Amino acid sequence: MQLPQINVPVDTFEASEARDRLCPGGEIVSVPIVKFGTCARCYFNVAEQVREMGGSIQLGWLLSQLPGAFVEATHHAVWKTPEGNLRDVTERAYPTMRSDFVTFIPDNRITMTVGEAAPLVPPEYPLAAKDEDVLLYQVVMRHRMDCLRQISQYYVQKNAGHALENPVGIRPFDEISNELLYRILAQDRHLDLLRQKILSGLQNLA
Repeated sequence: MQLPQINVPVDTFEASEARDRLCPGGEIVSVPIVKFGTCARCYFNVAEQVREMGGSIQLGWLLSQLPGAFVEATHHAVWKTPEGNLRDVTERAYPTMRSDFVTFIPDNRITMTVGEAAPLVPPEYPLAAKDEDVLLYQVVMRHRMDCLRQISQYYVQKNAGHALENPVGIRPFDEISNELLYRILAQDRHLDLLRQKILSGLQNLA
């Protein structure tokens, strides 16, 4: 299951606070969605767009929120056109984000060029309720991303330096990758339970 997260409008306290905590002095921009590449594949969707149309990769943070619980900043890639405009070429992370724009904070401290392994940066939670389930959810989400990054790096080494486009969907072929994948499956089950508890807590507050 997914949490019903929604977009964070650019001109809000939540967006400004997220920017100040993630990239002090940085921009907050509204980026139009122009193409629906596969969700959770943003780095590779943009790389494909660059190969086809030119331009470059712009990395940064996509903001979403679960009102009453947290603001989530997901590391994200958008396409910078040859003219310098930003466009999102990836399907929305959450079906409940129905806007035709995403709220994005450019961040050049992490770099990636076409053909490299995806950075797979853990999500940040610049605003969050001081609730036990919400805090634990953040911890498990970060651990899950760390496992995905280890799998990606491991397979890049095994695959002579070639980046994997979908580390979640790979077929394990030895004990190391098996162990990491089993840990991710266990974390997914834990996250589902936490999502149910968080939603139940929000409903009780309503």
